[in-house]
Amino acid sequence: MSTTPSASSAAVVPDSRDVNAIPPLRRAVPLGIQHVLAMFVANVTVPIVIAGAAGLSAEQTAFMVQAAMFVAGVATLLQSLGVGRVGARLPIVMGTSFGFVPVLIPIAVGMGVPAALGAGLCGGIAMALVGFFLPWLRALFPPVVTGTFVIMLGILLMPVGFAYVGGGFGAEDFGASQHLALAALVFFVTVGLHQFGRGVWSEAAPLLGLLSGYGVAMAFGLVDFSAVGSAAWFSLPVPFAIGIEFHLAAVVPVVLLALVTCAESIGDIVGTTAGGLNREPTKKNCPAA
Repeated sequence: MSTTPSASSAAVVPDSRDVNAIPPLRRAVPLGIQHVLAMFVANVTVPIVIAGAAGLSAEQTAFMVQAAMFVAGVATLLQSLGVGRVGARLPIVMGTSFGFVPVLIPIAVGMGVPAALGAGLCGGIAMALVGFFLPWLRALFPPVVTGTFVIMLGILLMPVGFAYVGGGFGAEDFGASQHLALAALVFFVTVGLHQFGRGVWSEAAPLLGLLSGYGVAMAFGLVDFSAVGSAAWFSLPVPFAIGIEFHLAAVVPVVLLALVTCAESIGDIVGTTAGGLNREPTKKNCPAA
């Protein structure tokens, strides 16, 4: 798992720099929705990409997405609210990391999805252990390391963004004019409001950009709700529904990458604290610091 910093955290924290301050609802609601939508897209993309590469059925792909969202929600509550020494108690959303995609795809294709899930479980345990022993390992993650890693992940995400500009992974009409036009609309609305808007219009630019693109897509019949109509109103992911296996050849690279990805998590915590509170993390709001 990987932390994803709140893009709007600095915007909603009052001048008092109080991490526990509650912003007005007129700002909290749209910025919260914006944050959820932005993180939702990032969180569902990884399981969709891996499931597509492994040739999973639509039902199995839905299960992968459902499991990713459920675990991300539980982890986000633990991270933001904190339980004992667990959690930074900062507005950070937990989610999947694109850094694991190049490693997990060969495992899922060559050894099967259960092997990829088993390796992912071991990677998560490794990251949890780093968190508990961070006071003794913090010297290995100076700002130059964490900052560089966050930048590298941002660069790594660029191909994913360009892929969705063309219509998404595996789209039969990849690069069609309607996909490019919708992407351009969202881009210009978002950037235009962010640069020239004032107050909440500037802060909610990503949300308004997404809504504008979605609205136009619906108007031109580019949104398919057929699967939504046949889906259940409520369901929970069933543990081990696909199965889980442990192979040393799969576990070792994922665990090593998980240890490296800890630099991203630390960088997100430091960046959110510096941007929202104008200081470094402390043990009060980040027990592992």
